[in-house]
Amino acid sequence: MVAVAAPPPRWRPEDRAERASLRSVVRADRALALVPLALAIGRFLAVAGMRGYRYVDSAEYGTVDLTGRSRRPWATPLLYALVDHDPVREVRVQALVGVVAWTFLAGAAAAWFPKGPARLVVAGSLAALGLTTSITNWDAAILSESLAISLTVALLAAWLELARRRTPGAAVAVGLVTVPWLFVRQSLLPTAALVALAAAIAAVATWTRHGRWRVVAGLAVGLVLLTGLAAASYDRNQEVVRTNLAVIIVGRLGQDPEHLAWLRDHGMPEPPALDHPTTFDPATVGDDPPFARWLERDGRSTYARFLLAHPWWTLTAPLPDLTGERPSYGDPPETRLALLSPADAYGRVRPVLPEPVEQVLFDPGASGTVLGALAVVVVWSGVRRRRAGRRWAVPVATIAISVASLVIGWHGALPELNRLAIVAAVALRVGLIVQLGLLAVDERALRRPADADAAPLHDHPTGPTAAAPGRPSLAP
Repeated sequence: MVAVAAPPPRWRPEDRAERASLRSVVRADRALALVPLALAIGRFLAVAGMRGYRYVDSAEYGTVDLTGRSRRPWATPLLYALVDHDPVREVRVQALVGVVAWTFLAGAAAAWFPKGPARLVVAGSLAALGLTTSITNWDAAILSESLAISLTVALLAAWLELARRRTPGAAVAVGLVTVPWLFVRQSLLPTAALVALAAAIAAVATWTRHGRWRVVAGLAVGLVLLTGLAAASYDRNQEVVRTNLAVIIVGRLGQDPEHLAWLRDHGMPEPPALDHPTTFDPATVGDDPPFARWLERDGRSTYARFLLAHPWWTLTAPLPDLTGERPSYGDPPETRLALLSPADAYGRVRPVLPEPVEQVLFDPGASGTVLGALAVVVVWSGVRRRRAGRRWAVPVATIAISVASLVIGWHGALPELNRLAIVAAVALRVGLIVQLGLLAVDERALRRPADADAAPLHDHPTGPTAAAPGRPSLAP
């Protein structure tokens, strides 16, 4: 009997990618060194000479409270405390954090691509996204949005690195970024639960494929604990949640007779100001003791049961506000909602990108481009689903979680929905850019001749098989 050697495993682009540190990838591609320089120049030029705009809730970021009893979590107040609440330095430090976060993301995404046009296009697109006015204007607003966007971007970069290398150090980096991210905005808590769920699914999938499941499983457990800790902290002060719920009941659910009847049947007292919802002041809820007591004791649980009892409405009611509509001159003036492309600008900012670039990446109030990109990614990924690997995990999960977060966020508030949607809108674009880049690289590889060499992911691969002659192509 003649022993037959087993065929070598099919070469995958991620096999060599995971061997290289992010630093070595950047060193091997000097063009990537231009990203932090471009970001620093663009980000600081955008806010140079601009003052920090303060709003009603800006004063609430003046106190660092680690106990959870304050209306605002501690991450943003801590950042402002580091610069002694100086209005000029508050703007600059937010811009600086943005430069660091977007540089990290551009490098982490670029490491998944071979050296060449695809890598530069993806890294350049992400850097340019971080320079759009829809993002940079928040640097000049004394609110939590700038830090929330930057920490979300840094968290996505950490996840890209973990998916690429799957080392304990990469998992620790995800955890370290997650801690301040959890405590920058209370509205991120449902997103955090989705992230923890995605991590648990990834751990199971890695275990079934005999991969490095312990690293991912340990991180999933850590994320569940951190999310639970954040939830317990936020539970100490529910003023913002109760205020939002009162506005939702008066301005949204209370205006539908069927929904109002359901809430009454489930124990809700008569809410105030149903006849004039647009002028309702949630600060006056205390003037109606029965409704105020119900709101504090049973409001959240009753609202949750309402959403579960009306699944079709829960899923479809936010859709018109995701894309927005172009109003007629004959319509009365109203606030335009386009949660996929929020148009609100809370800070004054200087454009630093050519208008066509900004319109493609993040055109305020216009959702056609992002909807088209989402449709292309869904269809293209479905066609090439057999090429899916862990390279797809982070961008696909980011897209799905971002869309889900927009829907959940719509149900969590009524005023300032554009402001609340900005983080998910940014994350959605990041996921789309990375996934489109991966699909394009795969498509190019599949169309090569069967004996064509696959391009290296960086100039100096390590390992005995990294530069072996005659390696197989990406084509199956």
